[in-house]
Amino acid sequence: MTTVIYALKQQGHSPVTIGFLATAAGVAMLVGALFTPLIVLRVRAGVVIIGGLAVSAIGVFALIPVHAPLMLTLVLAGIVLFIPAVNAVLMGYFTVATPTELLGRANSASAVLGMGAMPLAPLVAGVGLSLIGREATLFVGAGLCAVSVLLAVSTAALRALPAESGWSAHAAQSATR
Repeated sequence: MTTVIYALKQQGHSPVTIGFLATAAGVAMLVGALFTPLIVLRVRAGVVIIGGLAVSAIGVFALIPVHAPLMLTLVLAGIVLFIPAVNAVLMGYFTVATPTELLGRANSASAVLGMGAMPLAPLVAGVGLSLIGREATLFVGAGLCAVSVLLAVSTAALRALPAESGWSAHAAQSATR
C-alpha cells in the first residue's frame, strides 16, 4: 500500500485521490472485521491464514499492471479485506496456546516484532521506487508475499490449526508433544 501511495504522489495525483484510496482500504478492513467473527467460528485457522496470505499475494501481483486510482482502490480493498480475520486467528490462537504466566512477555515480544517491522514499509517503498521503479518494487513485494504463502502451505502445524472451538484442545495437545 505504501508503494502505491508513494507512486501516486510521484505521478502527480492529488492528496484527495490518495486519501480516498487509503480511506477505501480502511473501510474494506472494517467490512472484513464485520465478517471476522463468523469466519473464525466456522473456518479452520490454518485455512484462514493461508487463504488470507494467498489473497494478499495475488492482490499485490494484480497491482503491478494497474495504474488507475479507482482500480488501485478496488484491488487494495480486496487485498486488505481478510486481514482482520487473519489477525484474529493468529492472535486468538496465540493467546489460547500461550501459558497464562508467559502471556505478558509473549505479547510484548510479538508487539516488538510487529511494530519493529512497520518503519520498513516506507523505507522499502521509497528506496524501491527510487532505484527500480513502481512495477519492480511491487513485483518484489508480491514475490515476498508468494514466499510467505509457500512457507505457510508447507508448514503442517499451520495447516492443522482448527477453527476457534478446537483451539484449546489443539493447544493442549501440542503442548504435550
